[in-house]
Amino acid sequence: MSLEMRTDTKTSEKSKSNIWKYFTKEKGQDNKITAKMQNAIIVMPNMLLLKASTEENLRKWLTNWIILEDLPFTIVEGWLKWILKKFTGGFHLVLADTIRRDIIQYHIDIRTTIQKILKKTLGKLSLSLDIWTSTVVKSYMGITVHFIDNSWHLQQITLDFIELEGSHTGKNIAEELITVLNLYDISKKINSITTDNASNNDIMFSYLELWAKDNDIDFSGNNQQCRCFAHVVNLAVQAALKELKPEIDKIWNFIVKSRSSSQRRKKFSEISKLNGVDDLLPILDVPTRWNSTYDMVKRALNLKVVFDKIILANKFSDLNNIKLSQSDWTSLENIAVFLRCFAKLSTEMCASTYPTISAVYPMYNLLMGHAEKKMNKDKTPNNIALAANAAWNKLYEYYNKASEETHYIATILDPRWKIKYFKDWKDEENGDDNIYYKNAKKIFTRKFNEYRSIYYPVSGTLNNSLGEDENSKDSLFPVSKRFRNNNGHDELNSYFNSTPEPGTINVLEW
Repeated sequence: MSLEMRTDTKTSEKSKSNIWKYFTKEKGQDNKITAKMQNAIIVMPNMLLLKASTEENLRKWLTNWIILEDLPFTIVEGWLKWILKKFTGGFHLVLADTIRRDIIQYHIDIRTTIQKILKKTLGKLSLSLDIWTSTVVKSYMGITVHFIDNSWHLQQITLDFIELEGSHTGKNIAEELITVLNLYDISKKINSITTDNASNNDIMFSYLELWAKDNDIDFSGNNQQCRCFAHVVNLAVQAALKELKPEIDKIWNFIVKSRSSSQRRKKFSEISKLNGVDDLLPILDVPTRWNSTYDMVKRALNLKVVFDKIILANKFSDLNNIKLSQSDWTSLENIAVFLRCFAKLSTEMCASTYPTISAVYPMYNLLMGHAEKKMNKDKTPNNIALAANAAWNKLYEYYNKASEETHYIATILDPRWKIKYFKDWKDEENGDDNIYYKNAKKIFTRKFNEYRSIYYPVSGTLNNSLGEDENSKDSLFPVSKRFRNNNGHDELNSYFNSTPEPGTINVLEW
């Protein structure tokens, strides 16, 4: 980009400013001397020197800029209009109404592109719904689609962000979702829908079942509803924290007082630096932010020496009345150890770059086992034992609500678990050591046969019946060479009998 600045041709060299280090003198078309910026030519070569033929491109840039920065449409009618006119050779900037129309058209174009992507995707699609209320008391629902593309990469796309009118009834939510499903023509491709554990979502699935039945769509709320596991973990933690309220309240109040003024914050920073502690302020938890209580306790433990030094400084007398004793700090250490497992797993299960549904059953069992160990009052402080019991009960409540079909199949398909994961499960109530294994095998085999009848209808074989090369990109589900000539049940039994892969394996690259 070149910026021109008029100069006086009679300017003396003696009065030359230091600014000329950044400019060179050139003659303009009117033979007058102009100043040309030296470095900008290299950094931004002619990006804004747009002629009429490229005005459409600039409008696209403006559209993206306004969307990404959440700017008002009228921004194009202020100083921006003057700047572009000055430095783009007389470019005529569009009005706010035109930009508005451009953005609407851009939205339609993007939606059309997404429709094509989802249509070409060979596998099924999973949805996740999230409903929340803004600070101005407006309610919104976000709808995201998750799928594995034809190159075996996990993808996610936001389909819609809807302002919910009226009450959040299950019927209203279902109607909004159905509108989006029809808009993208994906009603018959839905594998599962993940929601939080609000009761209106259960009602929503009842309405979806009725709608699916009327429209000849295979859909079962029991099998296709997935309860967000990270949300379940948060509910379990909240149940545990009720049993730990006295200890949590004490550190919370102390943190509030210790950072309640700029002088205290400054003193906190000074003591941190003097004691070689990271210059960080203590933080407070937020009820709606997962793991925030664990983060608060962990930060407080890391800053214990600073808290102690502030008390010893005796500069803020009100802190002495609420200071923490050594037994209080020991209790916080026990709380942090107990919560660490929940925080770690909920963070891992919120990942968006790799599939996590296959780990739901294993994570349930890991957390319930963790809680069971802490429930022994002979080896655990009483408050931790009570918290562990509350967490275990909440986990067990939602464990029984989890869709057997979805989670059994996902776990078995994960090469790190396979069906061998269920071999060690025991039903202590019924005394049947193999009931979970039998159920998992039965459910998986039934679903396997359903897919086989659809994609390989020739009885007794899994040969490629489409008449296409098994390595062709158009082949729907290329069959592994080692199973190509085998009976379907031989393939299934071979997988059942195979050894699970190492835990570090990438599921989508297996």
